[in-house]
Amino acid sequence: MIILTTALSLPRAVSGADETWTRVDLDEIASVQAKVEEHAGTFTVSTIHYVVRAEVDARFTAELACYLERFDAAANAILDLPPMENPARAEVTVYASQLAYQQHLGKNLQSRGQFDWVFPYNGDRPRYTIQTFVANQRERTFTSFCLPILNHEATHYLLQLRAGPNHIPNAIHEGVATYMQSWNFFRSSDWNRGHHVSAFLGDLKRAVLGRSLPSISLLSVASTWDVDNFGPLTNTRYASAESFVAFLLGDSGRKQFFSRLLREALHGGNIHRLLVERAGASLEEDWRDSLAHAFSG
Repeated sequence: MIILTTALSLPRAVSGADETWTRVDLDEIASVQAKVEEHAGTFTVSTIHYVVRAEVDARFTAELACYLERFDAAANAILDLPPMENPARAEVTVYASQLAYQQHLGKNLQSRGQFDWVFPYNGDRPRYTIQTFVANQRERTFTSFCLPILNHEATHYLLQLRAGPNHIPNAIHEGVATYMQSWNFFRSSDWNRGHHVSAFLGDLKRAVLGRSLPSISLLSVASTWDVDNFGPLTNTRYASAESFVAFLLGDSGRKQFFSRLLREALHGGNIHRLLVERAGASLEEDWRDSLAHAFSG
C-alpha cells in the first residue's frame, strides 16, 4: 500500500472568481442540488468524478460539485491528460472551520488544504481525498470561497490518477498544481494565459533579485519539499516550479518538452535526466534569463 500526502498553505488570501455562473450553469446547479443528501450537518452529492461533501449547505455543495466537474474538463484539456475509463472518484470534503479540518486530520496543520491518496496492492480501488475548509462567513457563499485551493488539490488528483502507484516528483506535482491554482475557470484559456499571476510572485522576485533561484533539475530530485514549515524556502520552491511550468506552457515549442516531462513523471521515469540533458538544460537557462529580464526594471 502506498500512502501520500500533499498540503498547501496559500501565502495570501485568494478567494473566488471575478465571473460567476451563467443561466445554463444555474440550471445545472439546481438539478444537482435536488440530489444533495444531508446527514448530521454534512451535505453530500456524487458526480462523475467526485464525491462531494460540505459542512455548509445544499446550495454550496451543489455549486462545489459543478465547479469541480468544470475544473476537471478544463484542466485535462490544458494539460493534455489522457482520458481514463471508469476512474476512481476523488472524495472532496469542505469542513465548516479550520478547527474541524484539523480535528479530522488529527494534526494541527496550518495548511489551507490537503490531498491524500492510498494505492492498495490487494486489488481494491485506489482512494483519493481532498480536504479543505471555509475560513470565514463570507466563504460560505461558494463564489467567495478560496477556489485556488480546489484547483491546486484537484490537480494533484488528476495527475496521481494517471500515475497510479508511481511517485511524481514534487517539482512536477507541485509545479503543475500551483500553476493551475491561479487559473480562473470562469474565464477562457486565452484570458488566463494573458492574466496569469502567481500567488508566489513575491517569493519568485526575491529569489531572482537575490540570486537564490533554485535549480529546477535539483528540485526534481528533492526528497523533502516543505523544508521550513511553509516558510520562505518552501515558498520559493513552489514559486520556481510553478514559474518553470508556466514558461514551458507559454509556447507551443516548449510545450512539447513539458508534455515529455509530464509523461515521464507520470510513468515513474527519470525527469532529472531530461532536465540536465541538452534540451532541458537549455530551457532552464532560457527560463532563468527570462526571469532576470522580467525583474530587471
